[in-house]
This record gives sequence, C-alpha cells and structure tokens, in this order.
Amino acid sequence: MRILYLGLDPSRFPCEGELLHVPLIQTTVRPFEGKVKEAFERLQEYTHVILTSRTAASSYLQYASDPQNKTYLSVGRATTQLLEEHGINVHYTANPQTAEGIIEILEQLDLKKNHLFFPKSSSARAVIAEYCLKTQIKLTTLDLYDTKPSEVPLPDLTLFDQIVFTSPSIVHAFFAKTNNSPPFEKCYPIGPVTEEALKEYF
Repeated sequence: MRILYLGLDPSRFPCEGELLHVPLIQTTVRPFEGKVKEAFERLQEYTHVILTSRTAASSYLQYASDPQNKTYLSVGRATTQLLEEHGINVHYTANPQTAEGIIEILEQLDLKKNHLFFPKSSSARAVIAEYCLKTQIKLTTLDLYDTKPSEVPLPDLTLFDQIVFTSPSIVHAFFAKTNNSPPFEKCYPIGPVTEEALKEYF
C-alpha cells in the first residue's frame, strides 16, 4: 500500500506499506512579546491549562517558565504523550479527542473559583471559549501560533492507495491545490472534525 500523509508528523501513524510525507500546512509560534508575553507572565494565576494539539503543547512549553502545579486538560493521547515526555502530569485526556471532548470534561468539574488558560491556534474553533463564556468559567485564551498552507506541490494522487488528513486546515489546503478530487474511499481523515471537513468536498 502506498500512503500519502499530509499532516505535520507521520512518526506516530501506523503504516503498513510505503509512506510519502507531504506536509500541507506549516505552523509558526508567535514571538514572546505583546499579548503572548503578557499571558505567560500571568502563568501563576492560571489553575488549569487546556491544550488541544501537540503543536499547542510544544508551543506552550516553549514559553512556560514554570509549567508544573497546573491541572492539565489534553485533547488526546498524542498530546498527553508529548506533555508526559516533558515531565508534565496530565490530569484529564479527552475522549472523544476533540474540543467537544474537552467540554465533556469541563462539565464534570466545579470551576467557579478557577482560572483556565487556553493557548491555541489562531484558527482554532471557538467552541471551548463559547462554552466557558456561557457557563461563566474564567478563561484566558491566547492565539499562540498561526497555521498557513505550505507551498509544496501535490504529487500524482493516482499513485496512492490512501491519503491521510489530520486536521480541517489540511483538508482545506489540499482542495485548494487540486481540482481532481480523489475517490472518497481513498481519503482517511483522523478524527470526527476532520471527517466533517472532508465531507464538505464530496
């Protein structure tokens, strides 16, 4: 089987066959200045930290001077693994591995006296922030990194048996590059949100 992997990191993808990695997006961490600096200088005020991707986690750790003694909520196993590799104890891992899964965790917690920190992509969905606003949970959101399409060209899609999509932004970047959509059965979306984005094109 020949697999075309369009996400950022294929190292954790269980591959039986030949895999070609063509990352269709690139991420850039915002510099430690302005709102980013201000948010991290208040790190001691936050009781909980929400991390909804490995990129968010690695970007957060880049700037967090003292990441210990927080309650961490992770979007899924891969994000939890990265945090644990850096000595962070993750208290809650979402299932399903989506923002909605994070909300299911929040619904079980008494957070009236807590202050949550949510460093995220500038293009992240607003569902977590909207939930906290509705339930009057104190939340500081921070656009910590930006995601944009990369300039790499797509290979000949007919050469592949499976095309792996890991996020909605990758789905949109892919279809912006091609007018020849592959058969839906060749497409392998990771996660329900990515799957919904993919279905928009079929």
